[in-house]
Amino acid sequence: MSPFVQNTTLNQPFASPLSVTVTTNGTPVSGAVVSFTAPGAGAGGTFPNGTDSTTITTSTNGVATSPAFTANGTAGTYIVIASAGINAIDGPFQPVKHLGASADHDGGRNPQSTTIGTEFANALAVTVKDASGKPVSGLPVTFTAPASGVSGYFIDTDTNTTTATTNGSGVATSATFVADATVGTYSVTAQPTGDASTATFSLSNTIKPATITPAAGTTPQSATAGTPFATALAVTVLDAVPRRSR
Repeated sequence: MSPFVQNTTLNQPFASPLSVTVTTNGTPVSGAVVSFTAPGAGAGGTFPNGTDSTTITTSTNGVATSPAFTANGTAGTYIVIASAGINAIDGPFQPVKHLGASADHDGGRNPQSTTIGTEFANALAVTVKDASGKPVSGLPVTFTAPASGVSGYFIDTDTNTTTATTNGSGVATSATFVADATVGTYSVTAQPTGDASTATFSLSNTIKPATITPAAGTTPQSATAGTPFATALAVTVLDAVPRRSR
């Protein structure tokens, strides 16, 4: 059975207690002692006894339900293990802590612009901090550009989205981002896994003329003083050939 996933903010209790059913040869076992154990370091939590473990005896239906489990002050995903020394334990669970975090732009990476078909000078980067303002390391952050229209693509996935993991300073840096062939301004968002906070990057795809020349027949010209020239002035503008294209 897949783990049961729960979320909560730092230092807050999870909404549901942890519960398992103990069976032997498919039959519920009553009176079995089940140990619930959370990680002893890093992201984890505590039971009402103030420690990362507790023991519960199964009911007549073979069910052992823990007391309230409270997240500690470290963000991250982890697993609480239930063990009984019996043949089977049904009903796994996996508490996951939300950050209550903020995702902020890192460095001078916002806003940016580049010529269509070329790479932006700076990779997109955010700093993720928990609710107490401490950097969060080891957390995946998803960067997402518009799926159509004015947009671009990340070179590692060749799509409009990519994922990067925060480093020890809480910074997640995307792969190089390349403007597509459409001119305009748009936004790319960065969102930490398991949290609703986002950072938004404002990007622009621009066009840079490679050549500008007078149109045929517009130069040279001459006209009598006080009379209009025969042909309106006109130029031909050609853009640059993009350095990159998919």
